[in-house]
Amino acid sequence: MSFLFVMLTYADIQRKVQQEIGSAIGFNLPPELSDMPDFLYLSAIVTENPITAAAGGPYLTTDEGVYEGYYIPKGSMILANSYAMLHDENIFPNPTDFKPKRFTKSGVISGDVLDPGSVAAFGFGRRRVMQ
Repeated sequence: MSFLFVMLTYADIQRKVQQEIGSAIGFNLPPELSDMPDFLYLSAIVTENPITAAAGGPYLTTDEGVYEGYYIPKGSMILANSYAMLHDENIFPNPTDFKPKRFTKSGVISGDVLDPGSVAAFGFGRRRVMQ
């Protein structure tokens, strides 16, 4: 839904990504995952607009600890603040501006700006495999 919101809100960006897809595969075929290397601008849009809703659940600590001077007892409920993590101006300059080009440089995805997905978009903590 957030991707659709962005496309409806930023018509100029929508036109650019439509042109990119049309130039790469034509306008009569649906894109496939194997086409992603040809979609630099679309990749930048997806990177600029990470999905964070799944990362918002509560977690219980399995041990006691200290974080930045705060004592956290075992069994404490912790809520990760994805919004604050993804809007830290020290890591993401002008975080409220929608600028997919910040992730591209010289025709490739650039490593100059940290990928938000590596910070908070895919959840926190250990993964538990259910048997």
